[in-house]
Amino acid sequence: MADQSQKSRWTRRHILESAARVISETGSSTPLREIFAEIGRTSGTFYYHFPDKIALIQGIVDEAEAGLLRSTEVAEGGLELQKWVDFGLTVAYCIPRIPTLQASLRVSAEIRARRDIKTPLDAWTSRNCQYLAAARARQELQDGYYEDTDAAHGACSLESLSRIVVEHWVGAAALSDRDDCQAEKSIRDWYRIILPSLARDGVLKRLNVSPERGEQLAQNHAYFSATSISA
Repeated sequence: MADQSQKSRWTRRHILESAARVISETGSSTPLREIFAEIGRTSGTFYYHFPDKIALIQGIVDEAEAGLLRSTEVAEGGLELQKWVDFGLTVAYCIPRIPTLQASLRVSAEIRARRDIKTPLDAWTSRNCQYLAAARARQELQDGYYEDTDAAHGACSLESLSRIVVEHWVGAAALSDRDDCQAEKSIRDWYRIILPSLARDGVLKRLNVSPERGEQLAQNHAYFSATSISA
């Protein structure tokens, strides 16, 4: 019974990752016949795990959302702002390497898909906002950033900044090919551009935004080591 259950879990993951590779390129409108061809399984096997394509895409999105949020649990160090950066660097490194993440971001860019799919944008925005709020509480941010959305004219709320960050992830993933690292570079560059206007001088000098940082965070986490990360 245990072997059968393990085989079922493996098959479900195989379906999710195989389908994600197709959907990351062609979007949520991908015909099921193309997904079946990529999966290499019969339609009966597919329908045993997923009642329809919407359920499949939701499964892909849920896997990416949960996995990415779990990945941030390994963030260490004295700076709260480093944890915020680490969240983004993990995303940057994993977009071209984790099919479910790339497909999830691609689907999140589609207005029509968002009518049927609960995307991870709100959860990821909330996590960004938590890190930034903690950094602000420890006086790691420059003046002019506020937690509430009704901040004075000319100020930037942390919620707005957090949503902009996630929207950039979506755009970077949607505009890059599945097998290149353009999204990774674009996101990493974005942090290098925004941090001088966000972090206090003493904090900025201590932040690690190197390519190696994202790789280390992802490779050291159990969730990602169990998925299809590859160079």
